[in-house]
Amino acid sequence: MKGNKTRNRRITAAKEDRPRNRILAEGRITEEFSFHKRTGGVNLYTTTLCVYRNTGTEYNLPLLVPQKLIPLRGSNAGRFVRLQGEVRSYNYFDGISDHTAMRVYALRMKRADILCAYPGCDQVFLDGYVCKEPSYYSMPGHKEVTSLILAVPRYYERADYIPLVFQNERAAEAARIHTGTRLLVRGELISRIYRKYDSPASSRLMTTYEVFVTGAQKMEEASPDAVTADRTPLPVPQNAAGSL
Repeated sequence: MKGNKTRNRRITAAKEDRPRNRILAEGRITEEFSFHKRTGGVNLYTTTLCVYRNTGTEYNLPLLVPQKLIPLRGSNAGRFVRLQGEVRSYNYFDGISDHTAMRVYALRMKRADILCAYPGCDQVFLDGYVCKEPSYYSMPGHKEVTSLILAVPRYYERADYIPLVFQNERAAEAARIHTGTRLLVRGELISRIYRKYDSPASSRLMTTYEVFVTGAQKMEEASPDAVTADRTPLPVPQNAAGSL
């Protein structure tokens, strides 16, 4: 009995150690919840959240929702909700090749009769380590883009690997970031459709998810092992602070 109490205290302390990974989102549920799997005694369901933006665009974000957060009565398709959760990565095989995909894991969710009108209806806050050298390139219209992968520690010595995209004035400086650098990031989770060529004569449309960075702060240099070893909590940036 004493051992169980000690273990429970350690788990509780670990859960209160941060947030290192947080998303606040609101939008419209586009389809009914579908059973995904049962893990750790919890039934998980999937659906899609359509997030609107004041620019006139919208993004479909895949959700993973515990059963206890799903209303027991009535249809959920078309319902507006607000949620707080985490951006999580997972690997899957589509019959042709392996992929890393993203989902929003809901920790809290409630019905929203009126949606907020701030620019971008999802906000992502991440605290992690660069685990891949940045890729810098130019696009038509003199647009500069830098992409990199951020490893964000999760509970039980796991990590989520989240693609980040820096544009325009942030892109050049982000391209000089080294692997192992700790970043505090604010942004928006967006979806993007692209065409993947399996061969010169065969292609297919794919959807990828990435965090469009609106603010970032470089914290310190760290070894790759620090991705799971260092769990020191840091404050979430309240504005576009930092040098990126």
